[in-house]
Amino acid sequence: MFQDLIMNIQGKGSGIFPVDEYVLDGVLMLIENSRNQSQGIECATFDLSLWFNDFLTKYYTYIKYVSKTPDFSILLNDDRLHEKIYRCEKITFNSDEELDEFFQRKKGNTIVLYTIGKFINLKTLNVFYVMRYADITHKRQKRDILIDKIIE
Repeated sequence: MFQDLIMNIQGKGSGIFPVDEYVLDGVLMLIENSRNQSQGIECATFDLSLWFNDFLTKYYTYIKYVSKTPDFSILLNDDRLHEKIYRCEKITFNSDEELDEFFQRKKGNTIVLYTIGKFINLKTLNVFYVMRYADITHKRQKRDILIDKIIE
């Protein structure tokens, strides 16, 4: 589904981009950000064309936005208008199962992705993912998610 898009990306705009089925700017930015990673000689990256289509197909609905930079700000209106600055944290997943568990735990949350990469450690031949993301779920939204889980 995303294969042609992964191979033919061009950079666009600035800021954070929504991820939905009508606007692909967020997916384009995630591809651009993920393509620009490097871990050095001990670890090698898998080319996006080998795995990114499967990743997007499986987790597309969990990702709400993609950020162009690892730090971004959002204007909020919680009783008063203010700006909140977010920093994308780095997390490593040592298997596909760990990555899947992460997205299952974050189901319903507002996730902003900056980058994701699939790597192989050339010494141990272990495959792992490195992702930078921010969870910008609002307090009220977190409460509603907890209530829904209790009801289930």
